[in-house]
Amino acid sequence: MALVADVAAGDEGDWACKLALLKEMASGMPALDAISFFDGTGSMSSALRACHLRTASYDILNDTTNVHNLQDIATEAGLQVALVNCARLRAGGLAWMAPPCSNWVWVSASKHRRSIAQPLGDDWCNSKTFHHNQIIRAVSIVARACSSWRVHWVIENPLSSCMFQFPELKAVILSSNAKEASMRLSTFGSESAKPVRLVGTAPWLPRLGYMAAVLPRQTPRRVLAWRDEAGRATGIPGPMEQSAAYPAQFSTTVAKLQADMVLSRNNKFLAITTLARRFLHCQHWAVQALLEFL
Repeated sequence: MALVADVAAGDEGDWACKLALLKEMASGMPALDAISFFDGTGSMSSALRACHLRTASYDILNDTTNVHNLQDIATEAGLQVALVNCARLRAGGLAWMAPPCSNWVWVSASKHRRSIAQPLGDDWCNSKTFHHNQIIRAVSIVARACSSWRVHWVIENPLSSCMFQFPELKAVILSSNAKEASMRLSTFGSESAKPVRLVGTAPWLPRLGYMAAVLPRQTPRRVLAWRDEAGRATGIPGPMEQSAAYPAQFSTTVAKLQADMVLSRNNKFLAITTLARRFLHCQHWAVQALLEFL
């Protein structure tokens, strides 16, 4: 579908047509309440399902047997699968995205050479940096499509990440009037401090930030990185890998906030529907009374 090329070229007409086509492709599939992208250990998707939200998990590790990995968002086929899944989301649903952060944080800055001023890094001579840029281009497209479909999206990354300065993603954030919240995952039970930044359109994001601020601050029990005498940053492999999974309390809190919002929305819809039915019933009664009078 050449979605990346269409967005890069700014072809709004073709973009709208392909969004309509994606909706049509998803029309025969079961509707979803949420999708967890880059799901990894599955802690977020499991928490969402535990709150009775129909949730899909999307992660490159979910499709290792396929030669053409359909859950590799950096490929055209993988991006199309991701967008079709998003097209299945009900209005008000959630697309949670936690892209790999290893190529965006200060710990690996000597390799990717990214900065706030130069978020693209040296993708012209570093294949890994180029690959991660492709991932975030795809994430930007998914976020933009979700906004068009009135679906909420949230992107999570470490506080030190340059990812949110990536040109395409920054443009989507600005055009979507996205909210943001920052917090330490140690507040939710993580063994390391792991300060993170959440950016997205979910209405409950500010509330999550407030909840994190008022919870008792826990003392981190594990260090993930350190600087040597020359000032070079080094990550500690074991703890770094183990910190990738969200603490259960964090995933559960996010899931409950989304579930409460969906329930509130459904209750409002039910109330409006009930009022409309009563109005139509009264209107019918009034017409009948008028006919009898005449």
